Amino acid sequence: MSEGLLRVVLDIGSTTLKIVVTEEDGQLLHSSYNRHYSDIRRTLVKAVLEAMGQFPGRLATMAVAGSGGIKTAELLGVLFVQEVVAGAEAVRRYLPRTNVAIELGGEDAKLTFFDAGIDQRG
Repeated sequence: MSEGLLRVVLDIGSTTLKIVVTEEDGQLLHSSYNRHYSDIRRTLVKAVLEAMGQFPGRLATMAVAGSGGIKTAELLGVLFVQEVVAGAEAVRRYLPRTNVAIELGGEDAKLTFFDAGIDQRG
């Protein structure tokens, strides 16, 4: 395993908190999906400690997305990425032949069309 900088990404939605840890090259090292039951802070601390506990001494960058992510990103002093932008970028990178993506969240559903640029509808 490389000793380079890790990337930690949190997606804090209306009902769940997801965390992914990757190497700089994108190799997945850890992921988890947690219901937060409206206690985002406790769930966040537990998820981050569990994830980073697997990589003692490793430095990491962090970004946060999701409907509950703006406040968390501000509190942590880390980058916030709007969830539709993050989702569209992931689809373009990993599934480049995709015409439409449907995201079902805890509060809403979004459709993103990729045929002529990006057209997002909620």
